[in-house]
Parts: sequence; structure tokens; C-alpha cells
Amino acid sequence: MNSIIRTVIASIFLGLAGLTYALDCQPNLDNHPDALVEVKGASDVSYLKCQYPSGWQPAQITYNAKIDCPAAGTIQEISDALNRKGWQALKKDLLKPSRPPSKMWSWERQAIALKNGGQMLLYSWSGEWKNKSGDFVNYVLSYTASFASGTLVPNETIPKVSDLEVMGIYVRADQVKLIDHK
Repeated sequence: MNSIIRTVIASIFLGLAGLTYALDCQPNLDNHPDALVEVKGASDVSYLKCQYPSGWQPAQITYNAKIDCPAAGTIQEISDALNRKGWQALKKDLLKPSRPPSKMWSWERQAIALKNGGQMLLYSWSGEWKNKSGDFVNYVLSYTASFASGTLVPNETIPKVSDLEVMGIYVRADQVKLIDHK
């Protein structure tokens, strides 16, 4: 996954969670939660175990896939896999309770100014699930498109892109309370 995009996505997630400390992440190939779902066609798969100074310890999966936007089949595959394992989709945003429910489970667009004067369109989707034990998992799916300096980011409903980037973050129930719900 492109490091700039990974940083932007992680910043969005961590900002929603109210986490501001630097984290230390290490590969975790052998012992990762089954809520971290790898979809068909995934490449560059990475499982990580992270540690924050505050004690928060999320597990993470990231991968890429060549899937045309808006990845409805991928969202369904993740959702179905989680549902089979007893996870329930959340109707209210756990990370940011003040967020309107209409913003959950939908694609959002964000234009980001680049240092070279160009722009990048970040088109992202997020969904959250919780299991009976109170464990939490959040998925962020995203596409990006770059535009040269002076070029306006098109206002089309669905961008014509196929390089999907996925990040799933799993938090144990005893760790969920460490999320700042501002």
C-alpha cells in the first residue's frame, strides 16, 4: 500500500478514535484475529500488532486488490465473513458517536492538496462491527486518484479507479474503553 495513502487512512482512523500518540507496529503473521478478513484477490497482505504508549493494542490488516470502484462485492465479502463469525454491524459510529448515521456505510470524497501543487482524490468507505464479547473491528476501503497542478478534481459520483486499498483494525473488548469518544 502506498505509504502516503496508508498514512492518510491511518490518520483518519486514529483521529476518529481520538488517539494522538505514536505507535509501534510489528508483523504478526502467526496469531492474528479472525475478524481481520482477507478478500479474494488481495495482494501485499500485511498483518500487524500495534502498541501505543497509552496501552492500546490494536491488530491490523492491510492489503491491495484490483477491484473496480465502488467495491460492493468486497464490502459484501467482508460483511458476510464477519456475520458468519457472529459479528454485528454497528448502526452508530463507535469511534465518533457524534457522527451522523448517514455518514456510516457510505463512500466519501476528500480532495487533498499535494506539495507539488497537484491534488489527490481520496474516495473512502468505512464500516464498524462488534461481536458478543464486545470486541470491535473497523474497515476502511479507499481509492485514490492524482491530478496535476491546475487540474480540477472531477465531481463525478464514482471515480473510475480500480486500485483498492483495505485496512482493517481489530480492538479487543478490554481495549475499546481506551478509545477517546470525543
